Amino acid sequence: MNGDRLRAHSQYNVDGRLFIKFVALIIYAEASRVMKEKKLFNKYTVKELFAELKKLKITHIEKNDPILSELSKRQKIIFDAFGIQEDTLHSY
Repeated sequence: MNGDRLRAHSQYNVDGRLFIKFVALIIYAEASRVMKEKKLFNKYTVKELFAELKKLKITHIEKNDPILSELSKRQKIIFDAFGIQEDTLHSY
């Protein structure tokens, strides 16, 4: 989360950026809470956790269902800690 200046020319843009930062802070706080509860801070930082999850890709092929890339071992550990089942990921 970058806390630098907002650099916006209108109040509308400032409000939008503040809202995005607020939602990101909520997600960051919840991820930190779960990581602390499940003792994931021994292996990862929050930044590393999000970097690992960022590697997931969804491929869309015409007239077919979207295909989720294969989960790595680290990603499976993260999803298990957060209580997310692998089969529910395929429904998105």
